[in-house]
Amino acid sequence: FQMHFRPENYDGALDVETAAILYALNEKYPA
Repeated sequence: FQMHFRPENYDGALDVETAAILYALNEKYPA
C-alpha cells in the first residue's frame, strides 16, 4: 500500500500521513 501511495516512505509504519490517506480512500471508495 505505502509503496504505491507513498513511494518516498514505505517502512510499513502507520504514521499520520498514511492514516490520513487510508481515511480519505475509505471516504472516496466505501466498501
